[in-house]
Amino acid sequence: MSPPQARPRTGALLAAVPHLLILAWMAVTLSGPENAYAGFLGVLELFVIPIGLLVAVAARLTQPVRPWARPIAVTTVAGGLLVILVAFLTAGMTST
Repeated sequence: MSPPQARPRTGALLAAVPHLLILAWMAVTLSGPENAYAGFLGVLELFVIPIGLLVAVAARLTQPVRPWARPIAVTTVAGGLLVILVAFLTAGMTST
């Protein structure tokens, strides 16, 4: 009986979790007239991206989860760009 194969989709879903949490935090925190936290959440994302890329390198070096490496890296970069874009757009919206 062969060991179960690691599916690349699982790695992508795991890599998307921190970005989705930050987007949810933005949705809850920035719904009022105050947009002060948008820059902070963009900076928080700048800490998540290198950690995600290090996890992708570690997955590449680990045999059972090697297929997760590329989806983790791609999802980390794409999620990071999305969160930073939303943070900049949100910070640019000011109520007058």
